[in-house]
Amino acid sequence: KVNITTDDHWGNKRLAYEIQGEREGFYLFMNIEATPDSIHKISGDFRLNADIFRYLFVKINDKKSA
Repeated sequence: KVNITTDDHWGNKRLAYEIQGEREGFYLFMNIEATPDSIHKISGDFRLNADIFRYLFVKINDKKSA
């Protein structure tokens, strides 16, 4: 199960370098809560989608500091 906590559409932006002949891409930033198995499945789905050039998942630790 995946819970989307933040969904921010940055829109079309010029890419830093050309990817598969494309010079622009649509940027989307999301914060999600998901299990490792869900992330693995999503990554597999993204790899199969030719419209997704790049993606990145980052784990954020909830460690609080004083």
